[in-house]
Amino acid sequence: RGTVVASAKWHTVRPLRATGSQNPQQLHDYGDYPAWLNAMSYPCPGAPALATKVASLLEGAGTPAVVDTAQGLDHASWMPLSLLYASAKVPIVEVSLPAGGTPEDMMAVGRALAPLRAGGYMIVGTGAVVCNPHRLRHDNHNAPPEGWAREFDDWVNDRLQALDFDALLQYRRRGPHAHISAPTADYLDPLFFVLGANQQGDRVMTLFEGFHPGALSMRTCLLVGRRKDDLRLPDELIRDDQA
Repeated sequence: RGTVVASAKWHTVRPLRATGSQNPQQLHDYGDYPAWLNAMSYPCPGAPALATKVASLLEGAGTPAVVDTAQGLDHASWMPLSLLYASAKVPIVEVSLPAGGTPEDMMAVGRALAPLRAGGYMIVGTGAVVCNPHRLRHDNHNAPPEGWAREFDDWVNDRLQALDFDALLQYRRRGPHAHISAPTADYLDPLFFVLGANQQGDRVMTLFEGFHPGALSMRTCLLVGRRKDDLRLPDELIRDDQA
């Protein structure tokens, strides 16, 4: 029925914000990306009623939140969702994450929104397990992954498969090479947002793993409960339901 997404690029001081436009603008808010990206368009609809529900759930959990009708979708949200939902028919609401918050704070946001799952809404976090912009091999996009990056990525994956949230919450202290793999928390915050929405019976399924320019993890995971053996992609589910 819709998607609620939190990205590594939108953190705000409280109150948190949820995009409330019926036709959200796609922001091209990136740096030195290829010029052809400026011509990309993803005209997905918004969902004002869903944004109001998001703000209400957060308020009910003790987290101040408001609906922001002026804010558009940042590139870290609409770009990956344009691959997940190529039809651009699924409504999207983006929610900000608390600036300067801890992993526990991020999980609390996801926990407040967990009831949306039962209503047919998908909760998405877009970031990266490993992202150190200063160590990316822009001179060689096919560079093999750095050893330290691989070790941290593997450690996070192992803890995800075991649903060991306690270890993940302490990744700064317990994760190998965490200081260089995640020099800032921004890119890992969306992971904890999604993990906060976990429910009994969930498991983590890996959709893709790999690296880009040597030090950017492209690991993509799905937190699933029902449909454990159903590997159809979201757009395929929509087509099958309509059929």
